[in-house]
Amino acid sequence: MLSTVRGQSRWSYKPEKGKLGAGYMKITEEIKVGTLNVACDGGKGHLGHPTVYLNLEEKGEVVCPYCSKKYIFDKSLAEHAAH
Repeated sequence: MLSTVRGQSRWSYKPEKGKLGAGYMKITEEIKVGTLNVACDGGKGHLGHPTVYLNLEEKGEVVCPYCSKKYIFDKSLAEHAAH
């Protein structure tokens, strides 16, 4: 027997969008960077989180899914780093 949720089979069920997910996380810190790729490990050594590699190319900013740090691309920092 195939289980159903709200009259839909479990294979076609699409949950309602609510206040969950990265778009609703409370930002803990904003960090300006001069690169479009960053690595985040939480910054707390052994108390941090697994290293994740984040890409800022699409929107120029990204939020770490573990610690909610927001990385923002700053073109002036990129130009400064190139010299």
